[in-house]
Amino acid sequence: MAISEESRHHLYQRLETVLGANEAATLMEHLPPVGWADVATKRDLDALQAATRRDIAELRAETTRNIGELEAATTREFAASRAEMSSMEHRLRSDLIAHLERELRGQTWRMLTAVVAMSSLIVAAPHL
Repeated sequence: MAISEESRHHLYQRLETVLGANEAATLMEHLPPVGWADVATKRDLDALQAATRRDIAELRAETTRNIGELEAATTREFAASRAEMSSMEHRLRSDLIAHLERELRGQTWRMLTAVVAMSSLIVAAPHL
């Protein structure tokens, strides 16, 4: 049977007539505002405390595991970035060296052609 506010009020009125107003109020204050089935016991609170501690421990373990996985992933990403940057540096150096060699070879041929032309002019000038 559920206790309603109306039944509590009737109980208070009956206690007031039997015990008096002060005693009825004191007794009613000691009764729970709801049914006894809804009142938490010390055992309920201990079980809740244990469950909360378990949940916190699981959360801590999961967080630690996630941080470890994140650190490992970050380390892998940094290593991959370093390898990629090293590869890019190597390609850039190779491309730069190849470009410089081509330019130097072309400049050498142009200079050689100019020297040969000037030499030919010097040799041919007295015969003109």
